[in-house]
Amino acid sequence: MKSYLAHKPRAALRAVAGLVALFLLLLAFLPGAVPAVQADITGLDSLVLTGNLTVGGNALISGTTTYGGPVIQSSAAISVTNGQTVTPSYGLYQISSAGNVTITLASCSNTGQNLKLVGALNHTVLIAHSNVKTTSGSTLSLVQNAVADFTCIGTTWYQIAALAGDS
Repeated sequence: MKSYLAHKPRAALRAVAGLVALFLLLLAFLPGAVPAVQADITGLDSLVLTGNLTVGGNALISGTTTYGGPVIQSSAAISVTNGQTVTPSYGLYQISSAGNVTITLASCSNTGQNLKLVGALNHTVLIAHSNVKTTSGSTLSLVQNAVADFTCIGTTWYQIAALAGDS
């Protein structure tokens, strides 16, 4: 006696396709599986993530944001040369040089972007006054272990606190 599905090949194909779809759906919810969302998500009242979130574009978060762990800025260690223009693409730079130098920060374009510069070696890095508004109104002198903190408004970097660690 032949089975029902042997007489109905289309029904057999639909049954197999249904089982494959069910398997793939279950596989998506196994630990370690990462679903990809490639569309705008709007209208959510809350969203809980238990793993990492990678955003390939811009993310706008309005309202209060609470972080349960450290907020880590992207960073880079760079060695600068005299007269170099630094175009910040990271939030934190450890700045070193082969000697005393003067650098220029390129104009910024993302109002609200923050930037920290840390003097990494025992040399003085002067940050030219163009595109930068300092708390002193003059060229900023970044020495070893000093931290300069800026925020972007329009196209200008504004120093938002007196130099920390300057001794």
